[in-house]
Amino acid sequence: ASTLAVIHLGLGQSGEMLDWLEKAFEERCPLLVILPHWYEWDQYRDNPRFQRIYHAMGFEEHAAPRRSTERAGKTLRVSGGVRRTQVEAKSSPGSKAQVGSAAGLACLSHKQDRIPIAVLPFDDFSPNSEDSYFADGIHEEITSRLASISALAVKGRTSVGRYRQAPPPIPTIGQELGVSFLLEGSARIAGDRVRLTAQLIDAALDEHNWTETYDRRFSIENLFEVQEDIAQQVALAIGTEISSEDEVRMASRPTANLQAYVSYMKGMESWKQFTDEGTQQAIDQLNHAIALDPTFAEAYAGLATAYSQLGLGFGRGDEAPHDVMPLAKEAVQRAIQLKPSSPDGYANLGFIVLTYDFDYPEAERLLTRAVELDPERAISYGLLAHVY
Repeated sequence: ASTLAVIHLGLGQSGEMLDWLEKAFEERCPLLVILPHWYEWDQYRDNPRFQRIYHAMGFEEHAAPRRSTERAGKTLRVSGGVRRTQVEAKSSPGSKAQVGSAAGLACLSHKQDRIPIAVLPFDDFSPNSEDSYFADGIHEEITSRLASISALAVKGRTSVGRYRQAPPPIPTIGQELGVSFLLEGSARIAGDRVRLTAQLIDAALDEHNWTETYDRRFSIENLFEVQEDIAQQVALAIGTEISSEDEVRMASRPTANLQAYVSYMKGMESWKQFTDEGTQQAIDQLNHAIALDPTFAEAYAGLATAYSQLGLGFGRGDEAPHDVMPLAKEAVQRAIQLKPSSPDGYANLGFIVLTYDFDYPEAERLLTRAVELDPERAISYGLLAHVY
C-alpha cells in the first residue's frame, strides 16, 4: 500500500495517493516512518486527510516525529566509555539532521580507539551445492566472535559483501575499508567432516601474519571450538589483549544442538536472498531450529528479522504488515528474554517499535541500548538516526 501511495504521489494523483496512504496506515506499513522526511509530501501537509495520518503516527504538524529537537551535546553511551558529540539543535533548519548525525559521529569516534579489521567472505569448497550455507554461516559466526573482542573494530557483513566476486588486491581492499588487517578463509563440509582455513593478512603489506587449517569431525563442539580458536589466534597475531569479559563473550555457545544450529545457518542464509521463496524458507528453517532448541535466542532474533522482511514486502505478497509484525515482535521479545545482552535483539525490536508502533521514545531507548551492546553495528546507528 505504501508503494502504491508513492507511485500516485509521483503521478500527481492526490486522491488515489491519500487512499493508499490511509490503507498503508491501517496496515501499519513500516515505510511510513519516512513520511516527514520527504519534501514531496510538503504540498499535502495542510490536507486534513494527510494531517490525520500524520498526527496518528505521533508527528507534529509541519514537524518531525514527536520529539523535541532542542538539545545540545547529545550523548550516546557505548561500551568502553561515553562518546559525546556536540549537537546544537534549536529547531533551526537542518537541526533534525544534526541530531540524527550524532549517532554516526559517536560511531566514528569510538572506532578510532580500536584496531580496524575486516573478515572477507569465506570461499565455499563444499562439494554439495546444498551445503553452500555453511561457508556464509561460518563467516558470520567468526565475524561475531571477533566483534566480541573490545580492542577490535570489525567491519560488518554489508561492508565486505562486495568482495565476494573478483576482489581487488588486498592493499586496495584495506584502503577501501579503512582497515589494518584482513581475515580471509574457506569452508568445506563433506559427510561428517569439516575443513576450515583462515589467514590473517596485513592489509598494507599484503603479508600473512597467521594461517591455520582446521580439519575436524562435524560436531557442535568442534564448530564452536574452532571459531573461538580463530578469534583468539587473530587477537594474538595482531598483538591485542583479550579481557576477561571478551573471553566470556567469545566462549558463548548459542545452542548445544547441532541440527538446530544447521537450521539456523540455513535460515539466515535464506533470508538474505530477499525473495519470496527465500523469506519463507528462512521462516521454516528458523522455526525448525526453535522447535529443536526452544532456548536458542539467536534463532528467535533471526525469525523476527524474517517476519519483519515480510512486513516490508519481501514475501508471498498476501501478508499485510499487521499480519506479520506482531509475530516479529513476539519473536524478538523472546530473544531478548533469553539473551538480554543481544544487540541484534534490541536493534530488531527498536526497528519494529519505530516502524510499526511509531513509538519514538521507546525506539530511541532500544536502539541506544543496541549501540551500547555493539558499537560497531552500523544498522543500529542508521535506525537511531531515523528516530530524530
